[in-house]
Amino acid sequence: MDLSFLGFISKVTMCMNERGSYIRSFIIILLFLCFVVSCTSRKEQQLKLPADFETAIDQLLPFEQDSAYYFHQLDSLYAQIPNPELIVTWTVYQRKSSALNIQEDIRRAHLYADSMLLLLGPHEQDPAYSSLLARTYFQKGDVFIWEHQYMLAFNWFSKVKKSFIISDPAILGAYNGRLATVSFKQDKFLEAANYGKQALQYYRLSDTGSFKSFSLMQGELDNIGIAYAKLKMDDSARYYYREALSLIEQNTDRFRDHQDFVSVAKAVVQGNLADVEMRSGNFAMAETLLQQSIRINEMPYHAPFDAALSRVKLARIYLKQNRIGECESMINAAERTNQTARHPFFDLTTALLTVKSEMAAVRGHYSNAYQYLSLYKQLADSVNRVNGLANTPYIKQIAENIDNDYRMLLLEKENRFKSGFLWGTIVIVLLLAVLILLMLKDRHRSRQHVRDLEKLHQSLAYKNAALQQTLSTLEQSQANQYKFMRVMAHDLRGPIGSIASLADLVSANQVDASQVTELMGNMGASARRSLQLINELLNDLSLSNQSQSITSIQLDNVIRYAAELYDDQIRKKSIKMELTLLPVEIMGDESRLWRVFSNLIGNAIKFSYEGGKVSINMAIEEEHCVIRVKDMGMGIPAEQIPAIFSGMVDGRKGTMNEQSFGLGLSIVKQIIQQHSGTIEVTSDDQHGTIFFIRLPLEK
Repeated sequence: MDLSFLGFISKVTMCMNERGSYIRSFIIILLFLCFVVSCTSRKEQQLKLPADFETAIDQLLPFEQDSAYYFHQLDSLYAQIPNPELIVTWTVYQRKSSALNIQEDIRRAHLYADSMLLLLGPHEQDPAYSSLLARTYFQKGDVFIWEHQYMLAFNWFSKVKKSFIISDPAILGAYNGRLATVSFKQDKFLEAANYGKQALQYYRLSDTGSFKSFSLMQGELDNIGIAYAKLKMDDSARYYYREALSLIEQNTDRFRDHQDFVSVAKAVVQGNLADVEMRSGNFAMAETLLQQSIRINEMPYHAPFDAALSRVKLARIYLKQNRIGECESMINAAERTNQTARHPFFDLTTALLTVKSEMAAVRGHYSNAYQYLSLYKQLADSVNRVNGLANTPYIKQIAENIDNDYRMLLLEKENRFKSGFLWGTIVIVLLLAVLILLMLKDRHRSRQHVRDLEKLHQSLAYKNAALQQTLSTLEQSQANQYKFMRVMAHDLRGPIGSIASLADLVSANQVDASQVTELMGNMGASARRSLQLINELLNDLSLSNQSQSITSIQLDNVIRYAAELYDDQIRKKSIKMELTLLPVEIMGDESRLWRVFSNLIGNAIKFSYEGGKVSINMAIEEEHCVIRVKDMGMGIPAEQIPAIFSGMVDGRKGTMNEQSFGLGLSIVKQIIQQHSGTIEVTSDDQHGTIFFIRLPLEK
């Protein structure tokens, strides 16, 4: 352990003893803050929808019109969550209420919306639930819109700004989007467009890159285009429709899990854009857009009634082009779709009556045309009576008054915040003043302690440095001893191995009596070589510091003697040894150069396959003798070649599992460099390995 760290710990401990009362107070405050944070985290968990659950219910959206299947799947997902949080139950109620709206089951849609309100009743005054309550008010108002009770819907929407201080741009976007819907239903299309643009601005501010953000933005762009189309401001309508299509194209690949929704959204916008193109006389463009819209929307679980509306629009184009047969076919297909609905769709029904009246007039059936127009007028009048209470000139003024009240509420909150901030600042300043006085009082008393601790720290640092130095010396000594043992073991292995092999041959009676004297001579030479190596290694571990015996030597004899030591290994592996030697004299240490070629020849044999070939060639190049030691064995891995002479490469086993330590080539290179020579290597696993040694000739 670092002793300077012990000094630091002792210093901190003394300071804690001096200021124990302050630290205890700090710990109490810290525990209180942790409690508050844990409570907040728990509440955030209750209001956070599990990601897997959210993804699963989003994928069910295309099936909203199939109530039995949709409700069964929702209930199955809900049942899979043990102890569901409030947000999970609330989401299931909200999805069911929305689906019932689409199916025009208004009574049950109200029941689920009321269940959402009851679920949040205990949390009505909790600001953390304000966003969820706002969305509940929106859902209740949406049901009233489907019921054509627009004033009641507006009252629920306005509760959002009357009840909360809303800072979430997504909620403000939803609020303005609902006002746009109410204004549109009242035929106040310019107000609807303006509210829609405000909603779009808020949606862009709250864009999280999620599928929900995308769906809200593309839907609002389409709604703004519809409002401008109603005002016959075709350029503005065309601009917003194309913005919606562009947004859909940009996000098609991102939301592959929601391809049904994306396809339907694109088809709806294409159908709306076709209205503008048709009014502008671009019938070919309008026909193409409508055909694309029909193709997508008539697919299962898409939007069959939107497809039927597109057929009615296409029928009107065919009628203008006098394509009566195709017009009648489109009308019949649209009527079949309308007949499958639980309640005939108003927009589809009125569109069918209008185009059928026009077709009857073209055919000269004026009485039929009059009957269709009369039915259309009766239906339109009944809807206008339903909408009569909502179509009041005061909606916009009421909304403006609510906005003014909301701004006043914001100002009041800001004033309260400023007052609270001022009092909080005063309290903090007083606490800081008290703390400073306590610190000044304590400062004088602690200075002497600090000086004592600094002296102790310096003493410990000095002792620590001495211990570190001793440890480094011991580690270096251990490393030197280890290296010494490796070098000794490596260099002795060759001669002693030869002695052992020769002894085995003699003891096994595998040689003639005439050869025994020669073998015993070789054994004696190997033993003497081993003793000489031991003496050299004991002299000094570092090869660079060893004394050298430099004399004129016959290099070819040194190589030949090194090769003869491996006769036994050559016979065992049936290796063919080729020596092409020249009578060359150089200045050098015979013992050390023998170690060089003993290592290289031993490696060549070790890594050669049975029946292989090892060749040693000598040549004269300028003032150097070049010796090439070549084998046709397993080669050296390419990644090891750069470090092969470093002594840091792990040893590999030979072709017959002969042991290797990876140290020999390091010794070889040092000896060659001591003789002013060089050594290089080339190798691959197909052709074996070649070592090139260059040694200067005797001058």
